[in-house]
Amino acid sequence: MRSIPRRQRRRRRPRPRLRRPRSSLQPGPRRAGSAVASARVERQEVSATEAPSTSTAFDPADHPNRLNLGCGYDKREGYLNVDFIEFHEPDLVADVRHLSMLPSDRYVEIIAIDCLEHLPRPETDLSLQEWARLLAPGGVLRIRTSNVLGLARLLAASTSVDTHRVLIQSLFGTQAYPGDFHVTGFTEITLMDHLARAGLTRIVLQGRDGWLFDAEGSKPDGRVDTPLAVSWGRGCYRHESDESLSWRWFDSEAEITVVNTSTNAIDVTLRGQVETGHPSLGAKDGKPVRFKLTLDGAAPGDNNGVDTGADGNGEIREPRMYQIIRRKGFPIKDHTFEIEFLDPGAQVLDFTFG
Repeated sequence: MRSIPRRQRRRRRPRPRLRRPRSSLQPGPRRAGSAVASARVERQEVSATEAPSTSTAFDPADHPNRLNLGCGYDKREGYLNVDFIEFHEPDLVADVRHLSMLPSDRYVEIIAIDCLEHLPRPETDLSLQEWARLLAPGGVLRIRTSNVLGLARLLAASTSVDTHRVLIQSLFGTQAYPGDFHVTGFTEITLMDHLARAGLTRIVLQGRDGWLFDAEGSKPDGRVDTPLAVSWGRGCYRHESDESLSWRWFDSEAEITVVNTSTNAIDVTLRGQVETGHPSLGAKDGKPVRFKLTLDGAAPGDNNGVDTGADGNGEIREPRMYQIIRRKGFPIKDHTFEIEFLDPGAQVLDFTFG
């Protein structure tokens, strides 16, 4: 009997877990000599001038070249831990949107865990651009933030009032003290677009617990920069190890979202055991975009979908789901299909495989 890989034995709809806030539910006691009391901060209305002032003796060279932004109580060894609330006792008390005291091109890694959703939505791009400024060429920005569509799906799938309360709190924040409010949220394509607008490349998203995104992007260094952003969605499990070539398991149906952040034509190659392929395609400005599909290096022939000819040719017009492959008769094994967009303008692809 064929054994089921360990990754495939996981529950397909994990019960949502309440995320512990980055900060405690109540502010800690005010320390003697503290310059700020929590009552001075009105929810998210914190500007660079309202944030506690930093010491004039602060020297970035005395601290690691890794940043932990919005650290709360999650202070990490080997990082410069930054938060605007002094009672968290970060290494640097500062507003993460305004970090002019830190030098450009210095940090090899920046993490912002459960942070971005706390910043006002109109300032998302400016904040990410500021963080990208701090990255060294080739440095990596790692973010964890809310997935509003994932939360909506979990809400729709449950009739438990307790589960709904947990999910709504996850969407809007605990709101127990100033700064603990969520004022924005993201979808796959909006988060990838924000990261691309910040000038980052090699953008990858991975779903977590059904309602979070783990996202990363790198500052261009001229070596392996790519305009292709990828999100491993529902039905996609994480790599078995941190090695980039390790296995990744999938459910019988899985979704991959691919965004071309440039205006240039690109080739997309995927390999796996598939019976059908249904990408959701859209054409920029409504102009038709021609594409060419190959299956294992040849035209699909009888295995073409309804939106692809036997010669592999097709065309994107209105935004919708397109069936480009429908397997007929050949054995279940690994197959490689390539889709080449012959015209610019194909920006968003959501691949569903069955």
